[in-house]
Amino acid sequence: MAGRFARRRERRRFESATAEAREQLAAEMEDVLRRHVMQAWFPRCIDRKQGGYFPDFDRRWRLHGSQPKMLEFQARQVRAAARLALAYPGEGDWAEYAVHGYENLRTTMWDATTGGWYWMVERDGRPSAGHTKHAHSTSYAVQSCALVYVVTGDAGALEMAEEGLRWFDQHAHDDEHGGYHSWLLRDGAVVRRADELPPGTQGVDPLNHDVGLKNENVHGDWLEALFEVRSVSSLPLVEARLREIADIHLRHITTIGGEVHHTFHDDWTPQPCIERFGYGALSAHRLLDVGGLPGYELLNERAKLVLDHTIRQGWRKDGGLLYAGPPGVPVELQGTDLRVPRRAWWVQLEAIRALAMAWAEFPGEADRYWRRMVRLWDFFKRDLVDDQYGGIYEWPTRDMPLLGRPIGPRNGWASRKGHSWKDASHDVDCLLRCIRVLREGRTPAARPS
Repeated sequence: MAGRFARRRERRRFESATAEAREQLAAEMEDVLRRHVMQAWFPRCIDRKQGGYFPDFDRRWRLHGSQPKMLEFQARQVRAAARLALAYPGEGDWAEYAVHGYENLRTTMWDATTGGWYWMVERDGRPSAGHTKHAHSTSYAVQSCALVYVVTGDAGALEMAEEGLRWFDQHAHDDEHGGYHSWLLRDGAVVRRADELPPGTQGVDPLNHDVGLKNENVHGDWLEALFEVRSVSSLPLVEARLREIADIHLRHITTIGGEVHHTFHDDWTPQPCIERFGYGALSAHRLLDVGGLPGYELLNERAKLVLDHTIRQGWRKDGGLLYAGPPGVPVELQGTDLRVPRRAWWVQLEAIRALAMAWAEFPGEADRYWRRMVRLWDFFKRDLVDDQYGGIYEWPTRDMPLLGRPIGPRNGWASRKGHSWKDASHDVDCLLRCIRVLREGRTPAARPS
């Protein structure tokens, strides 16, 4: 009971979005960013011997495991370091950390024989996963190379981004229905069925859906990547695909009710599925970003519908946002709850970011978005930040399996701080954007100028 009253008193500091409250909240977020992200991940994740970054850390930030290098993790760590270099110029070695990872993308992870990036290699650089390539991680590689160009002025990094985009687009673009196929063989052939996969691969797509389907996660990441590359590249393909994927979001991925479909057949017929609320939050703030461009204004209205629906359907009364659940009623069938109650760290961060941007973008409803953002931040700071060893948990400890919980000296698998699918990018991207929104009182451009 005392803890509940203390949390209420804490939130009262932020009852309204005064200049003082905004600065206090921004300072809190910056403190978490510095202590639990920047100081936690860097420079300990730098692999000086083999290149790139170490992905696997336990709760106490000790290395463990064989440290395979997945393209998504490597590229997103480059992106995180580059964003920190832009946000804090002249402070620390962020540009050097970004260039270190970029060199690994440029050499080890790039297929010098047939082109394109491998989506998985061993620590020593040997390609694994059947030498396959994937749309999801490729989007991050393209975006990260472009950001390295922004940070360093190295024209080779921009050329690498454009070469990666051209190669992928040549092989993965669906010229009939639009958008991208997800999984490619080494030579660029599209994988349509599990029996087409080479040895060393699992029989499901790396994003954990049926082989051969298109995916919202892929197209949301490409929307963001192309939006960012657009600011530095004159390649006509960038604008053309940005417009195409924005249109796909309006016509197929999102609905007029604010729902977000996840997987699709070639003609964009959705595969029936429950909703993943983190992708609703991601879609909302990405659509707001792109909707700020001339000719894309319709995306702003859709972004608001998606965010409102996501918060309405995914909100947990005891704090945080559900991972997944039905898009409407019923939420249970035959006595079985259809909701996935676990509250992943990245879902909370993306929702905080979307709410902050909506607060600045829609002044008529700013108070509503502000209150939700403050409550979600309160939950995140209380339940996901590890004040003992530093860093951010993947889930609240009360959502973890009992044997995985960090009780006393226990270091269960569920409390690890990093792995191939848990890097620093959600943390860096969301906190940096929120800090800027709060201090500027508006929705700033995605990339610092």
